[in-house]
Amino acid sequence: MSSVLGNCVRGLIIAPPGRKLIVNDYSSIEGRGLAYLAQEDYIVDFYRSVDADEVDYDSYMLAYAICFGVDPATVTKAMRQLGKPIEMAFGYGGGGAAFLTFAMTYHIDLVKAMEAIWETGDQKHLARCLDKYEWAKKNKYHAGMEPRMYAAFEYVKQKWRAARPKTVEFWDALATGFKNAIRHDKVTFEAGPFIKFRRSGEWLRMRLPSGRSLIFLQAKMQGDNISFMGLDRYTRQWKRQTTHGGKLSGLATQAMANDILRCALPKLEDRGYEVILTVHDEAIAETPDTDDFTSDDMAELMIEEIEWLPGFPLASDGFETPRYRKE
Repeated sequence: MSSVLGNCVRGLIIAPPGRKLIVNDYSSIEGRGLAYLAQEDYIVDFYRSVDADEVDYDSYMLAYAICFGVDPATVTKAMRQLGKPIEMAFGYGGGGAAFLTFAMTYHIDLVKAMEAIWETGDQKHLARCLDKYEWAKKNKYHAGMEPRMYAAFEYVKQKWRAARPKTVEFWDALATGFKNAIRHDKVTFEAGPFIKFRRSGEWLRMRLPSGRSLIFLQAKMQGDNISFMGLDRYTRQWKRQTTHGGKLSGLATQAMANDILRCALPKLEDRGYEVILTVHDEAIAETPDTDDFTSDDMAELMIEEIEWLPGFPLASDGFETPRYRKE
């Protein structure tokens, strides 16, 4: 129902006579952003290869190939479908429950996914994941899954993390920087070359590559757990919220993606692309309905290298339309 309503609302945005809409977004901006921040260089290089048309597979195919030790060029359509939740679920520290959520979002048959993992995965490794089930159930990490399903989804999580050691290190660095800032007032702590933490009284700042900061109010530690006061995304109530390195990596990556888009907006406006709306990593511009304004030209402006993100592999594409819609 929400997707139907969303499409109805989008369709209400219509260009007036003699004008058109150009809709462009950034390609895989979060996957690129996380790999860049974590210095997972082989993933950054993969995206550069995609942009140069040097490979004929995408990030979902690569995710499946990494987890199951196959050539990504040989990944089938069915394998790629399983690669979607693998790629989407684990980047921000998610586990089997996150994989379960994304698999359901993409309408993947959970039983078939489980059986496919058991059929193609390393049996000894899967057995070790199965041995972990009772511990996960006791600590309520099993998300209500039965043992074989839990083991299958735990398996792909562990395989993903083993293939992304720099990303796991980045999570740890973010958590450590956050904790150190809680302990020490007005002292700056780095988490890799791009992120910095500093607390001034009740306000703890996470400085992004752009120089902008995300601010956490009344951050504190209880044992090894860290939390801050904020607006709960589900209840919309002001409450204490827990966080960890993985969640912090998501906040940093998504905020940096927003900064990237905001860097492009003045350039688009100066060229005559009147931006009427932004949606996540997407810009919607209204222009005269002439060949002087194209999606390709808009993309070129959006992917110009940014001074504070040297070497970041930006890519953008889109389409022209009289009425706003999803591509």
